[in-house]
Amino acid sequence: MAVQPAAETDEEPAPFVLQRPVVALAHHSPPRHEPRPIGPGTADRTAQL
Repeated sequence: MAVQPAAETDEEPAPFVLQRPVVALAHHSPPRHEPRPIGPGTADRTAQL
Protein backbone atom coordinates (compact mmCIF):
# COMPACT_ATOMS: atom_id res chain seq x y z
CA MET A 1 0.00 0.00 0.00
CA ALA A 2 2.95 2.31 0.61
CA VAL A 3 4.33 1.66 -2.88
CA GLN A 4 1.19 2.83 -4.72
CA PRO A 5 0.89 6.32 -3.10
CA ALA A 6 4.67 6.85 -3.20
CA ALA A 7 4.82 6.20 -6.97
CA GLU A 8 1.92 8.57 -7.65
CA THR A 9 3.39 11.35 -5.51
CA ASP A 10 6.80 10.98 -7.17
CA GLU A 11 5.37 10.95 -10.68
CA GLU A 12 3.28 14.10 -10.15
CA PRO A 13 5.96 16.49 -8.76
CA ALA A 14 8.62 15.18 -11.18
CA PRO A 15 6.97 16.52 -14.39
CA PHE A 16 5.72 19.69 -12.70
CA VAL A 17 9.08 20.60 -11.13
CA LEU A 18 10.93 19.89 -14.39
CA GLN A 19 8.46 21.79 -16.55
CA ARG A 20 8.38 24.83 -14.24
CA PRO A 21 12.13 25.68 -14.27
CA VAL A 22 12.55 24.77 -17.95
CA VAL A 23 9.74 27.10 -19.06
CA ALA A 24 10.87 29.91 -16.75
CA LEU A 25 14.49 29.67 -17.93
CA ALA A 26 13.53 29.40 -21.59
CA HIS A 27 11.33 32.50 -21.32
CA HIS A 28 13.82 34.52 -19.26
CA SER A 29 17.00 33.38 -21.05
CA PRO A 30 16.37 34.53 -24.66
CA PRO A 31 14.86 37.98 -23.85
CA ARG A 32 17.35 38.70 -21.06
CA HIS A 33 20.52 37.50 -22.81
CA GLU A 34 19.61 38.65 -26.33
CA PRO A 35 17.91 41.99 -27.16
CA ARG A 36 15.73 40.35 -29.83
CA PRO A 37 13.49 37.38 -28.81
CA ILE A 38 13.07 36.30 -32.45
CA GLY A 39 16.31 34.84 -33.81
CA PRO A 40 18.48 31.76 -34.42
CA GLY A 41 19.43 31.58 -30.73
CA THR A 42 15.81 31.22 -29.57
CA ALA A 43 15.05 28.34 -31.94
CA ASP A 44 18.30 26.59 -31.06
CA ARG A 45 17.66 26.86 -27.32
CA THR A 46 14.04 25.67 -27.62
CA ALA A 47 15.05 22.67 -29.77
CA GLN A 48 17.79 21.62 -27.34
CA LEU A 49 15.55 21.98 -24.28
